[in-house]
Amino acid sequence: MKKQLLLLFAFAFCLFCFNAKAQVGFATNNVVNYNDTVFSNDSAVYSVTVQNKSNSTLTGTWEIILAIDSGVGITIIDSILFQAGLQPQDTFPIVLNKIYFNHPAIQKNGGNVVVIWPMFGNEVPIDTIRKPLYVIEVTGIYESTGLDKHISIYPNPSNGRISVVSSSIDYPVEKVRILSIQGAVLKQELFNQELDIYDLANGYYFVEIQSGQERVVYKILKH
Repeated sequence: MKKQLLLLFAFAFCLFCFNAKAQVGFATNNVVNYNDTVFSNDSAVYSVTVQNKSNSTLTGTWEIILAIDSGVGITIIDSILFQAGLQPQDTFPIVLNKIYFNHPAIQKNGGNVVVIWPMFGNEVPIDTIRKPLYVIEVTGIYESTGLDKHISIYPNPSNGRISVVSSSIDYPVEKVRILSIQGAVLKQELFNQELDIYDLANGYYFVEIQSGQERVVYKILKH
């Protein structure tokens, strides 16, 4: 009986200690200005809103940590320190700027995951943000997983219209996006064999083609 009471006391004490820890997190799990595609050697901007989710005021140094999960582990690439005093449930906006994706230890071309979490001292971060991120190699076609062997895009250069053709029913084209050299999405649509780019200025663009979970990127010239 004494042993049972001791175990019950120990459990209650641990529960009390855990609940006494402050909880910090984000106001929502959304990221403002989030781009799901970036180019190697380019940068990205992420805006988040930190929230004090505990029942006590938290005053002092906060830290926002940003990392990349490239499938072989999480690598921290930046952290932002700021001073703030937040009442319970108060929020504070933070902008993570100039996050560069230019080193193999940080990211791989293709699929990655952006990981963002808040910290306050030794308190408990309770809602880490994880968002998929696709990094495109800017030199021609990338992601040679089979899809690029079955996709044709022509003419290139083009004066205003391009055709996208798949040679295999196993690789149906489902979605096409046209991006600027800076990574901005200019056009996005479900598969249409012919794409109208007459309204785009002359210059280079990326055409991203998706089939299932695979994507391939072509660099085209509008003239």
